[in-house]
This record gives sequence, structure tokens and C-alpha cells, in this order.
Amino acid sequence: MDLHCHSSYSPDGRVSVEDILSHAKKNGLGGVAITDHNEIKGSLKAHKVARDYGLVTVRGMEISSDDGHMLAYGIVEKVPKGLSASETLELIQKLGGIGVAAHPYRWYTGLSKRTILSSKFSAFEARNARSLTSTNNKIERLASRRGIGITGGSDSHDLTELGRAVTVSDENLESEDDLIEAILKRRTKVAGQGRPMSSSIRYARMCIGGWLTRGMKRI
Repeated sequence: MDLHCHSSYSPDGRVSVEDILSHAKKNGLGGVAITDHNEIKGSLKAHKVARDYGLVTVRGMEISSDDGHMLAYGIVEKVPKGLSASETLELIQKLGGIGVAAHPYRWYTGLSKRTILSSKFSAFEARNARSLTSTNNKIERLASRRGIGITGGSDSHDLTELGRAVTVSDENLESEDDLIEAILKRRTKVAGQGRPMSSSIRYARMCIGGWLTRGMKRI
């Protein structure tokens, strides 16, 4: 399952919910979590129709906390941006969901090591296709040392990226609840690509270009 992808409900997304589901099914994924920036509408829409595509979906979103980006899974209400990491996690839990550290250590939007270690995350995103491979490996080792679960996702903003990094389970996960339980009980693994160091300049140009297009505003 690709547990981190963005639809046109994200300010930097370009793909419809239906196209994400269709592409995921066509390319052999078992499910997705549409995690739009500070918006849950796309995820809720996908959850309503996912069975028509033979997919499992997890409701959630990517939240811009004051300390960096975080993923929330298993929620049905929007979590506001701009809160601290601890406040955001507390609200996610009150809504019945789990909080995951998204692409830790990433410049500008990633959570710092200090924030990660001082916060009660349910899991770390240990494979993100837009993060450096070395950083992904570092996070996976940290999760193992701290005894918490791991997730993987492409962080895709168009269909060419979807499925480049994924969450893997040996179990037959048939629902959102099944997946969340597997994450919490450390029964998930990660697979797929990270970003090679050689592509860092191109990636930085893309990020800066998006930032300028948004009027120099953070997502």
C-alpha cells in the first residue's frame, strides 16, 4: 500500500482521486492513503469508492504542524495546521487516529530529531520516495531502536510517482483498522525507492519553484 500520496485537493497536487485509485489498481497496489496537505476531503472521497476499485483505503491527511509535517491515519475530521507537534498528536489521538512522523529530517518541512524523540508518534515514515535513501535508512534504524512501527509511501504528486515507495505486510489486510493494527503492532515493513543524492539539485529546484508559485508561502 502506498500510504502517502497527494490528489488535486492538495495545493501542489495535480491528480484526481479517481485517477489515483485507477492507477493504483492497474499497477498492482493493494491500497492507498490519500494524504493531502491540511485537507481530508480527497481521502474521504477515496474511502467511499475504493471498494469499486478493489482497493483498501486509509483515511488521513498530511498536517503542517509548527514543528514539521505529520501524517494522520484513521481520522474523519480535518486537523488544523499550525499547532505544535505535541498538540497535533494529541488532537489526532482524540479523533481516534494515529500520528506518524512524515519524511523526518527533511529540509524545511521535516521534523527534527529532537521533536521526533520527544513526541509520542505511533510510527515513523521510514521509506519516502522523495527522501534521500540514506535518510530513509536512518529513520528505519531509529524506529527499530525505539520499538515503534514503520510506514512507507511515495509522497507522490502525480501518477508517475505513485507506488515508488510502499508499506508492505505479509498479512491479508482488508480494512483501515487491519492496517492500523498492523502498524501499531510492528507487523509492517517498507519497500521501494528513495531519492538518490544525484537528484538533489533537481529536487531542490522543484521545491523552490513550487514555493515561488505559491507566493513564497509554506504548505
